[in-house]
Amino acid sequence: MEKVDVFCGISSLGIPNTSDNKDNYGYLDYVKDYLESQNYEVNTINFSALDHNYTWDFDKTFNHNYYLSKIRNIQIKSIENLRNTNSLFKLVVPKRYQEKLKKLDKNLKIADVYTATEKPIFLYSSGINDMFVFMRGGPVELLNKNTRRNIGTDLDSFIKQAILNVQKNLKLLLNLNSSVQIYVLSVYNSTILKFLDTLYRIQDLRIKDNPLPKNLLLYIQENFNYYLEELCSEYSNVHFINLALLNLPCAKFDFHPSREGNILIGQEIVEKLNETYLNTKVL
Repeated sequence: MEKVDVFCGISSLGIPNTSDNKDNYGYLDYVKDYLESQNYEVNTINFSALDHNYTWDFDKTFNHNYYLSKIRNIQIKSIENLRNTNSLFKLVVPKRYQEKLKKLDKNLKIADVYTATEKPIFLYSSGINDMFVFMRGGPVELLNKNTRRNIGTDLDSFIKQAILNVQKNLKLLLNLNSSVQIYVLSVYNSTILKFLDTLYRIQDLRIKDNPLPKNLLLYIQENFNYYLEELCSEYSNVHFINLALLNLPCAKFDFHPSREGNILIGQEIVEKLNETYLNTKVL
């Protein structure tokens, strides 16, 4: 039986931690189940996080060759940090995933595992949180009109800087292991993002000289994905997966995919794997 190592990172999209997802079943689990059905021995390493989603954390993780125990501690603490932010997060960020994280491998070093793998699969999730850091606010914080106004005409430069950070990570992965096949997940649609865009528009009805696009989050999604797809096309073993084509189901009051949403993402990844990775190998 042939062995394959599947790595998953960097954003919270990789942590199946929504309130509807009782068994914490994520798209990485779906991919693992599929590969095992194709007679692969599958090893998965997930270092996605909830409130540590920035590409410079990714860079540090590999260059400092973190033990998986350090990565697990970051993931576990991330859940606690978000739950302590406000009472709403206690509803949408359950604790139970912490127990699953405590049971995962801890003694290996991430860069050692990655560089030693013959032909790894890497599921890479966007990098858009960099941009929200530059903007000093994510979708919820942007409900504050002053926070939105402070973006001014810098929005496009924020998007491009975030893409440059993604490029840095892709180059790092390719330099560490040139045999890797990287599958980059785009920013996705969700009902709550459309709802927030509507609230922004209502708040801005009386503003005549508004430098921001009318549908701010949709604009960010479309432009970030455009540049992200362009970036992926520069590398033969980097593959873009456009989740924006799906109206991805999310958990109630949450940006993150529901169990059903994770399965849909998994199906998109498997389809791309069949076009690229799996058709180059003898089953």
